[in-house]
Amino acid sequence: MGLTDRQKQAALDHTRSKCVTAGAGTGKTYVLVQKYIDLLESDDLSVANILALTFTEKAAAEMKIRVREALAKKEGARWDSLRDEFLWANISTFHSFCAQVLREFPLEAGVAPGFAVLDEREAARLRDEVIDAFIYGEPPETCRDALVGVLRMAGVHELKNTLERLSSRREAAEQFFAALAGSEETVLDAWRMAVERCRKEELTIFAAAAGASIGTLQDLAARYPGAADPGQDYLRAVEPHLPSIAAGECGAVGALAEIHADSKFRANMGRKPNWKGDDLDRLRDAYKTLNTCLKAHGEFLSLAIDPEDPFTRATLDYLRDLGVVFVAYSEAVDAGKRHRNALDFDDLIDRTHRLFREHDALVEAHFRRRFRFVLVDEFQDTDPVQNGIICSILGNLARTSAKLFVVGDPKQSIYLFRDADVTQFKRTRDLIEQALGGEAVPLDVNFRSTPAIVGFVNAIFGALMAESARPWEFRYEPLEACRKGDAGSVELLLVPKADDRQSGRRAEAEMVARKIQNLIEHEKRRVYWDREGKHLDKPRPADYRDVAVLLERRTNLAVYEWALVRYGIPYHVHAGIGFYGRQEVYDLYNILRFLENEQDDVALYGLLRSPYFALSDTRLYTVAQSGSPENSLWERLERFASEHPKAEIAAAVQLLRSWLLHARRVSPADLLTRIVSGSGISAVLGGMPGGEQAAANVEKVIALVRKMEANGSGTLAEAVRELGTCIDDGEREGDAMLDLTNANAVSIMTVHASKGLEFPIVVVPDLGEPPRAGGSTVMVEDGLLVGVTIPNPANDHEREEAPLLKVLKREYRQKEKAEQKRLFYVAVTRAKDHLVLCGELPGEVPETLEGAKNRMGWLACCTGLCDDAYIRGAAEIDIPGVESPLCIPLVTDPAAICAESRPIGAMHLSLPDDGAGVSEGVPPIEVDEEEHVYSASEIRQYLHCPLAYERKFRLNNPTQPIHEVSAAMDATTRGLIVHEIFRGRDPGAVLRRYGVEDDGIAGEYQALYDRFRAAEVMQGVTSDHCEVPFRTSIGSAKFKGAIDRLVQRPDGTWVLIDYKTGVAGADDIPAKVEDYAVQITIYRLAAEQILGEAVKPFLYFVDSDRWVEVKGDGQRVLGEIRDAVAGIERQLFRMPECAGCSGRDGCRF
Repeated sequence: MGLTDRQKQAALDHTRSKCVTAGAGTGKTYVLVQKYIDLLESDDLSVANILALTFTEKAAAEMKIRVREALAKKEGARWDSLRDEFLWANISTFHSFCAQVLREFPLEAGVAPGFAVLDEREAARLRDEVIDAFIYGEPPETCRDALVGVLRMAGVHELKNTLERLSSRREAAEQFFAALAGSEETVLDAWRMAVERCRKEELTIFAAAAGASIGTLQDLAARYPGAADPGQDYLRAVEPHLPSIAAGECGAVGALAEIHADSKFRANMGRKPNWKGDDLDRLRDAYKTLNTCLKAHGEFLSLAIDPEDPFTRATLDYLRDLGVVFVAYSEAVDAGKRHRNALDFDDLIDRTHRLFREHDALVEAHFRRRFRFVLVDEFQDTDPVQNGIICSILGNLARTSAKLFVVGDPKQSIYLFRDADVTQFKRTRDLIEQALGGEAVPLDVNFRSTPAIVGFVNAIFGALMAESARPWEFRYEPLEACRKGDAGSVELLLVPKADDRQSGRRAEAEMVARKIQNLIEHEKRRVYWDREGKHLDKPRPADYRDVAVLLERRTNLAVYEWALVRYGIPYHVHAGIGFYGRQEVYDLYNILRFLENEQDDVALYGLLRSPYFALSDTRLYTVAQSGSPENSLWERLERFASEHPKAEIAAAVQLLRSWLLHARRVSPADLLTRIVSGSGISAVLGGMPGGEQAAANVEKVIALVRKMEANGSGTLAEAVRELGTCIDDGEREGDAMLDLTNANAVSIMTVHASKGLEFPIVVVPDLGEPPRAGGSTVMVEDGLLVGVTIPNPANDHEREEAPLLKVLKREYRQKEKAEQKRLFYVAVTRAKDHLVLCGELPGEVPETLEGAKNRMGWLACCTGLCDDAYIRGAAEIDIPGVESPLCIPLVTDPAAICAESRPIGAMHLSLPDDGAGVSEGVPPIEVDEEEHVYSASEIRQYLHCPLAYERKFRLNNPTQPIHEVSAAMDATTRGLIVHEIFRGRDPGAVLRRYGVEDDGIAGEYQALYDRFRAAEVMQGVTSDHCEVPFRTSIGSAKFKGAIDRLVQRPDGTWVLIDYKTGVAGADDIPAKVEDYAVQITIYRLAAEQILGEAVKPFLYFVDSDRWVEVKGDGQRVLGEIRDAVAGIERQLFRMPECAGCSGRDGCRF
C-alpha cells in the first residue's frame, strides 16, 4: 500500500516536529512504522537515537514486528548492523520505559535496585491491607486523632474511597495538603477563583438562554404597571431585578430564584381579561423559560466561598485531618512496597517524572543527547505527568534540536475514568506548532470502512462534534473512503417501547440475537476479509466470528448472553470480570484445598461432585453414612473403598491418593498441570456447551498459580490462601483469552476493550440507555482544588457537597458528555463492512442535538426519524460532499427478522498432542433420575437470591468457600465446630480435626457449651436428642435435614433448639427471626411429625447467650416455601432482573 499525500507529509518529512491527527482507520500504525524506517534511512541516525513510546504492550510488540519485517527486506552492511542494533530498540510502553530509567538510575531516583513491579491487583491488595490496619488495628500515633475525626465525618467506606482517589492523584493531593498546612488563605483564593470562573461561565449560558425572556418581562412590566392579578404581581416582584440580570449580575439572578420559589407564582398565573392580545401567553412562556434556566444554572450562580461559613470551616477542618491521615497512609503504603522491594504502575511514572525534574543534568547527559527523535503513539491518552516526562526529554523548547512526533486521535480519547487528559493533545499540538516550529498533519483517508460507513460517520459526527470551544472538545474532520468499490451498509433496529426497563432490555437483546442469526444463516451477508484480515476482491458469506457486539458498559451483558444462547449463537465475552465465579475455577480451587487439608470435607464434597469424578449425591450420601460421623469424609471414603474394592469409589480414592502423594513433592502449578493432563478433563469439558472457554480458564488458573509462586506464594497453603482471597473478594478478572480466529463465535466486549480492533460486522446496541452520571464524593484537580462531601453543621449535619466539589463535578460532567460522543465514535468506527445500530424506538425526536438525552436521541435528530420513515422502513441522511443521501434501513418489528430460537450446541475439543485421554480411574458422568429432596437452607437461599441458589446448589459453586482454618477462622467453620462441641464432644479433639492446636481456644468453646447447659431451658430436661435427622413433606416436595436439638421439659413440653453463631443484639432479633423463619417452620413440622405433638421452637444465639422463642405466621411461611419450590422446579434462576448482579448480595424480591 502506497502512502497518501498526507501520510507522506507526516512520515517522510523529518525537518520539523509533527502532531499527526489520525482518525479511525487512517493507517496510524502504518505511518508510525514508516516514520521509524525512514528515519533509519538517514546516514546520521541509528536505532539508539529514536525513542518510541506506546500505551499498550500489544501496540509496542506490533510496532517492533512491523519494523523488524521492514528491516529484514533491506540489504547492505549498514542494514545488517541496524538489524543487530534493533534488538535493543527503545520501543516500549510508557511504563516499561520508566521502569528501565529507574533501574538505570536507582540511587538518584531513590528506589531499590532490582525492584519488582506490582500489578494492579497486588497494589490494590497492599492498599487495602494498610487501610484495614489503620481502621481496625493500631494506626500510627501521628494520625490517630486525625483518623478519628475523619471517620466521624466520613465513615469507613467513604474513607477508603477517598484515600484511593487521593492516591490516584498523589502529586496534586500532596501539593494541596502542603498548601493547606502552610496557608489557608492560599487555598481559599484558589477555590474562589474556581467558583468565580464557574459562575461567569454559567451566567453567560444563563444570559444567552434567558435573554429573550428577560426582554419580554421588561416590556410587559413597562406596559402593565398595576397588580390586577398574580401575573402582574410577578412583574412587580421581578421588575427591580431585570436591569441587573440583563447586565449580568449574579446576585440579581439569586433574587429571581427566590421569587420563583414563591408558590403564588406559577406557570398558569394571570387572568385573561386583564391582558391584551397574547401578552399573557408571552408572560407565561417567559416564566417557564426562566424557571427552566434557574433549575439548570441557579445552583451554580449562587455558589460562594465564605471563610466564616460553618460549612466552609467544617470542610477545612476535615481536609486538615484528611491530610494528616493521607500522609501517614502514603508512608505506610510506601513502607509496604519497600518491604516487598516493589513499585506499582503509578510509581513508575511519578518517580521518573520526579527524577527528570530534580536531576536535569542527568537527563541532559543520558537522554537529551541520545534521543534526537521522540515518537509517541496514541497521544490522546496521555496524562499531564507523562507529558511532563516527554517535555523533560526535549529540554529547552526554544533551543532543542530534537524532534517530537506524536500520533493520535483526540476523538478516540475514552479513558477519562483513568485520568487521561485529552486537553494534553491540544496543548501539545500548539506546542509543536508554536514553540517547536512544527506542524499539525490531519490524515484524511479511511482505509478500514466501506463508503457507506465512512459517509455515515462523517454525517453524524460532523454534526455531533461541530464545536471545539472547550479544551476537551475537538471538531470532526471528514474522511474520504478508500474502499470505493466495496458495498457496505448501516442499519437501525428500533425496539418498541416496553412497559418496564427490564422487559425492554430483554426485547432489545432478543432483537439483536435475531438479527445476528439472520445475517449469518439466512441472509448470508457478505464481507470482504479473510480470517487473517486480508482484503478479498470477491466477498464471502460472513461467519459468526466476523461479528462483534460492542456494549458501552457491562450492565446488560447477562441479557445479551441469554439472548444469544436462546438463538443458538456461539459467543465469547472478551475480557469479562467473572473469571473467579466460574465453576471450573472453583473445581480447581476445591482440589487444592483438599490436597492442602484432607480434613476439609466441604472441598472434598465439591471435588467429588465435579466433572473430575462426577459422583452422584446419592453415592456420596451412601459413603457419608457408611462410617462414623466423627471421622472425616476422606476417612469414610477410604474405608468404603477398602470394603468395596470394585466400586467406582475405589478408583476415585486411588486417584486422590496419587494426587496427595504429589502434593508435597511438586509446586502447586506443576501439581495442577499433572492433575489436568492426567484426568482427561479436557475431553469432559469438550463435550459441554462453552467447553472451549472452560478449558482455557483451567489453563489460566494454572498460569495464575505459577505467577503466585513467582511472587512468593510458593507453597500449597499459600496458593490456596491467595486463590481463595481472589474468589472471596470477587476480583475483577476476565475469562481466559481464546484464539478468536479459530473459534467461530460472536465477540462481545465493551467499547473500551474494542479500541484498536476492527470487525467486518459491528453491532452497537443499548442506544437508548441514559448516560452514566460521573463524578465522585471526592475529586482532586491541579491548582489546589480538592472537593469533598461531608456533613453540613448548618443543615443538621446532612451530608452535602462542598461548593468546590459542585464546581469540579460540573466540569467533569462536561468532559464526560464530550467523551460520550467520542465513545460512540469509537464504537461505530470499529466496523469494516456493516454496521448495525439498535435501541428503543424514541417517543419524540429532540429538536436539537443539545436536547438529546442519549445516543438514540442523537441519531433521531440527525436522521430525522418520524412516522413516515417508520412506514417507509428507511431513513435518509445527507452525506457531506456526496450528492445522493445515505439510505438507512429501519426495522421496528422484531418478527420481521427471520430467525428461530434453538439451544446452543456443545463445542468439541481436540485431545492434547501427547494423547492423554480419560484416566481409567475417572468414572463416567452419571445422571440421577431420583426425586429431588430439598433442605431448609436451599429454600432459604432461593428466597434470598435465586442466582446465588443456582451457583451453590445446582452448580456446586458456593458463594463463601471455606479456607484453611486458623485461630481467626471464618463463620462457617466456626459454626461447624460449635455444632460438634454442643453434641458433647471434646473441644480439643474437635479443634485438632480443624487444624487448631490451642488449649486456650478449646477452653473458650467449653465455656460456651457449659453456659448453654446452664440455661433455664435446659434445666431438668427428661429427654435430650442431638442432631435429629428427619425426612418430611410439604405439599409434593420432600425435605430432609437434621434438627440441632430436641429436648423435653419436666412439664412434658418439647422444645426445638437451633444454634446460631455470631453476636445478635436486641435490635437484630426481629430481622434474624424473619430470616430463619423458613428453616424453623420446616424443622417444627418435621419435629411434630416425629413426636406426634406440638413443639416450641427456639433460636439460641451462642455468642450472645440469647434465647428467642420463634412465633410467626406459619401459613405465610408455608406459602413462601411452596412458591420457592415451584420456582426451583421451573428453573427460574437467571432472570433479566438479575442482569449485572453477582448473586453475592441478595435481593429477596
